[in-house]
Amino acid sequence: MAASSVIINEMLMNQLKLNEVTMENIKLDIVNTINEQIRNLEKQISDITSENTKLKLQVDIITYKNNQLETELQDTKDVATLSLQRVNDLEQWTRRSSVRIYGLPDNQHESFTESINKSLDVFDKIGVQMPPEHIGIAHRLGPFKVGKCRGIIVKFISRKDKFNVMKNRRNLKGSNITIREDLTRINSQLLHKTLISPLAFQTWSIEGVIYAKLVNEKIIKVYQHTNIEKALDDNNMPVSRINHTLYPNQSSLRVMRISPKQRQVLWTNLVIMTRLHQSQIEPKKISNPVFESTPRQAGQSTNLTSYFSPIATTTTKRVQLT
Repeated sequence: MAASSVIINEMLMNQLKLNEVTMENIKLDIVNTINEQIRNLEKQISDITSENTKLKLQVDIITYKNNQLETELQDTKDVATLSLQRVNDLEQWTRRSSVRIYGLPDNQHESFTESINKSLDVFDKIGVQMPPEHIGIAHRLGPFKVGKCRGIIVKFISRKDKFNVMKNRRNLKGSNITIREDLTRINSQLLHKTLISPLAFQTWSIEGVIYAKLVNEKIIKVYQHTNIEKALDDNNMPVSRINHTLYPNQSSLRVMRISPKQRQVLWTNLVIMTRLHQSQIEPKKISNPVFESTPRQAGQSTNLTSYFSPIATTTTKRVQLT
């Protein structure tokens, strides 16, 4: 029995040693397998990183080329805009001795001589005496249409005659006849765009340059890139303009004392009202925001917001806040 126990113990010990060796081999195999997988993953990560670096380089190259194209495109736009402006200025320069007359009776077969005589009659009305030989050319604009009066373009030999006509054209006030500068299409569109703006109190042109007197009494030159809203950088609207624009009832303003803060509130409301009003009407039928005022009772506090009551009123070509 003792000998058999020893043999059994030896067998168990051998088996345990064998198992330990087997476990060590298994562990080693597992470690080798994991290390191999880690090396493969590291290689894949390295490949991916290298690929990402190449892609990033390609993206940088494409971005650089795109920026170059955008710069070239912007330069081309700037050159085109400058060229268009120069062509427009050159065309306007060729019209520096011309005016246009609107409102004269028209007929289908009006001759050159008739157009000159009608123009001379208008010049006589405004107090400018001019012999026919001072006019280089005068003719109707566009094809004849029944029920419509075409304008007459008049080109003078001397610019002095044009200056005299433009200086005295105000004498036609109250009649159906108007005299305007001969503007290019671009300048004419710019004048019309400025004319229908509720933020422009008056609009006119001098030697092809468009001017506008804003509702805050600031006079600016208007170009294609001009933003009239940004030009209104003075929130202190003068009392004279408030009086003329917002308060038709003069007595209500006499009893008021407008502080700078109240003036700023009033000006802000005016801009808001004009924008809202402009967004609700057609461009060709501009109606200006006119505000009613209620006379303040003695001892009553001034609440400026209560004075605002928009009234839609249709106007003629010249838009004025009255």
